[in-house]
Amino acid sequence: MFSLFPNLLDLYPFAALLLRLAAGYLFVLHAWRLYRQVNGEWSGTKTRKVVHYTLASVHAIVGILFMTGTFVQGAALVGAVITFLGLEATLTRESTTSDREVLLLLCVISLSLLVLGAGPFGFDIPL
Repeated sequence: MFSLFPNLLDLYPFAALLLRLAAGYLFVLHAWRLYRQVNGEWSGTKTRKVVHYTLASVHAIVGILFMTGTFVQGAALVGAVITFLGLEATLTRESTTSDREVLLLLCVISLSLLVLGAGPFGFDIPL
C-alpha cells in the first residue's frame, strides 16, 4: 500500500521521543496537580494524604524518567498500571470527563512506550 507522505517515514525515530516528552510532561503535570490537591483544602485522613503523596511521587518519577529517556520500559509499565488503576478509580467516583481522557491517553502512551522503548534518543541500551 502506498503512503500518503512517504518522506515523513524517514522521521520515525522521532516518534518515541515525541511520545516520551509528551507523556513525561503530562505525568509531571498530573503529579503537580495531586500535590496541590493534597496541600490545598483537603479534609481527608492522614492515611489518604500519604497515599496521595506516594501516588504523586510515582507520577513525578515516571514523568522524569520518560523525559530523560532512562528506564523507559520499566517506567512505562509502572505508568500504565497506575494510570489504569486511576482510570478505574475515576469511574467509581464523580470526576470530570477530562480527567478520564487524560488518564486514558497516558495509559495508551505508556503501553506504546512499553513496546517501542526509549527510541534512538534515549539513554536506554537495548539488550
